[in-house]
This record gives sequence, structure tokens and C-alpha cells, in this order.
Amino acid sequence: MIIDIQLNPAVEPWGAIRDGVLVAEDAGFGTAWAFDHFDGAMLRGTTTLECFTLLGAMAAVTSRIGLGSLVANVATRHPGGMAMRAASVPAISGGRLVLGHGAGAA
Repeated sequence: MIIDIQLNPAVEPWGAIRDGVLVAEDAGFGTAWAFDHFDGAMLRGTTTLECFTLLGAMAAVTSRIGLGSLVANVATRHPGGMAMRAASVPAISGGRLVLGHGAGAA
């Protein structure tokens, strides 16, 4: 069985996200997922961290857990910019990105 984890950067600071993803990796979770929202209110917070920046940061502190985007929104991201951001995560993580891409919510 594969169990994934979703950490909420709208209500938790980077330090808690970092600690959570390290615990999840040590526990054998499959993938850590990051939201692609510009407004923390969508996630019951007041602010949020940018999805691919967060995934890159998680990649830098982990070595095995998969890293995924929930769902990179084609309506709010320029295709070239998103492709470049998305390509940076596997370059940092050794190929661990699972790219969720589609019509998400702003």
C-alpha cells in the first residue's frame, strides 16, 4: 500500500512543513503533495507558499519521498514559466516530481 501526505503551507510555516516532510519520508510515505493556490484563504490560512518553490525546498531537504503538485493551474500560470518551474524540481530532487497539471482553482 502506498500512502501519501498533503501538507498545508497556508496554515503551517516552512519549518513545520520541512519537519513534516522529513517525518513522512522517514515513515515511508510515497509522495508529499503541495497545493498550487495564490490565496491562503482557499486553504483556511492568510498566506501561502508558492507551489514549485515549496517543492524545490522540500526536494533540497529530502532524498527519497516523491514530490507532487496539486494541481498546477493552467489558467493562472504561463505555460513556459510553469514548464521551467516544474523542470527545476526534478533537477533538484533527482527526478522525484509528480506533476499534477490541469484546471485547478485560483
